[in-house]
Amino acid sequence: MRLGCLRPEKSHGNTSKNKTLNKREKSMRRHAGLPKMCWVDSLNTAAYLTNQRPPIP
Repeated sequence: MRLGCLRPEKSHGNTSKNKTLNKREKSMRRHAGLPKMCWVDSLNTAAYLTNQRPPIP
């Protein structure tokens, strides 16, 4: 088994997606007036809603 670091060119897509999810989570949580301790539920909801959207060609 070989262990190594992720190359930046490989992880860029995931980093971008994570930033987008975090922005959506924060926006939803603030709009709903929820405290920061509810971030897990709002992040799960943001991921669910993102996955329900049709893919953009």
